[in-house]
Amino acid sequence: MGRQTVSMSPQTVYLAVYDGLADWEAGFAIAHIRDPQWQHSPGRYAVATVGATLDPVVSVGGVRIIRTRP
Repeated sequence: MGRQTVSMSPQTVYLAVYDGLADWEAGFAIAHIRDPQWQHSPGRYAVATVGATLDPVVSVGGVRIIRTRP
């Protein structure tokens, strides 16, 4: 029997961003969450950033993260 696909809105996974964030810790998780190859139902998950303000933050690795309004 074939796999049945159910259309549903993606669930959002939130990533808190702040100055000094250890960017490598979240990097692998985000890459896999967004990669359809790793999902049982491709398109089921979306990643969004959250922070105290919309101001840019700089990770400990020097990556500047600019958030936008949803």
